[in-house]
Amino acid sequence: MKALILCGSGNREGFTNAMCQGAERALSSDGWDVDVLRPYDMDVRHCNGCLGCRKDGRCVIDDDMGEIYSLFEGADLLILATPIQFSGPSSVLKTVVDRFNPYWYRKGAHPSRCAAMMCGGSESPRFSNTVSILKAFSATVGMEWAGELCLGGTDSGDTAYYERKAGEFTAQLILSPEAEANFSAVADELGLVSNAAAIFLAIPTHDSDIQSNYFSTASGLNVMIDDISDHKPPNLDATTRGWY
Repeated sequence: MKALILCGSGNREGFTNAMCQGAERALSSDGWDVDVLRPYDMDVRHCNGCLGCRKDGRCVIDDDMGEIYSLFEGADLLILATPIQFSGPSSVLKTVVDRFNPYWYRKGAHPSRCAAMMCGGSESPRFSNTVSILKAFSATVGMEWAGELCLGGTDSGDTAYYERKAGEFTAQLILSPEAEANFSAVADELGLVSNAAAIFLAIPTHDSDIQSNYFSTASGLNVMIDDISDHKPPNLDATTRGWY
């Protein structure tokens, strides 16, 4: 299995990069082939609206976007990572997304699933605008939306926390059907409602910004559960704990 991670930040020491590292580690440890691309360091020009792609569904601009297209077409999973800037995605990531305009005219090979990881400076950033844009991109290309990780508090946060959360989120994305069934069994044991719109648990936590942090599964279940390693219920094994 192959995954492509697009890092929408130019800061290699920043929170978005930390999330990418966490996702990459989770995928690699599960045996995936992973490519992490940083468009900020590449020659990716803006879509100029020429509509040259109408002819054969291919962009006429000759730049490093060709490398992104190639890895994209060979991947099974795409993860988009971006900081929230002015309630939207970074210009770095948005430039790449805009260059997928050819897919309006050509439905070529593409990952089967797409997910997003986002972080913002305040305790409660507005993630909804970015989620809407990236879901539209996913639908246009023909990918299933696999979910999003939304983390606030980078103004006062620690990159290690964001790396860990991204790893947990990615581990959930690649759970086998058997592991998902295992989680469902544990959820039943805990009294969680599998078709609930959202679940909020009041639990001891070492992270002060849990209220702004959640990830959403493809089924629309918003999960806001932090580290419960000191409060493990019966029969909660390591595989399932990774999702929490």
